[in-house]
Amino acid sequence: MKLSMVDRVILLNGFFPSMGNVEEMELIQSINRKIRILPEEQNGLHLTQNGDGTCNVEISDLRSYEREQEFDLTERELELMRNCVRLTDQKRAVTSFSLETIKYLASLRFEQEEAKEESSF
Repeated sequence: MKLSMVDRVILLNGFFPSMGNVEEMELIQSINRKIRILPEEQNGLHLTQNGDGTCNVEISDLRSYEREQEFDLTERELELMRNCVRLTDQKRAVTSFSLETIKYLASLRFEQEEAKEESSF
């Protein structure tokens, strides 16, 4: 799965539930480890933590929007992300900042399902 820096910021900051069952929390921790943002990658990003657990993001490098870095996620991790997309939409918690990432993750679901259907013929 290819993600941009902006996608990763959104996923790492409040996209996943803060509580769940053991399996869900292990999957979330695994995803977070894989997509973490290293200090040397933070050029062009300025993150400010708010007191309520959210953060403000200032982006000065437009390349942060390019989906060029590949991440190897398991099918179970992808399924968890798909469920979180669905829940975020149902809760009407999509923001203007997260909209493109949510739409991208939702489109991956359809692309993967279509690929599975084609390979089953």
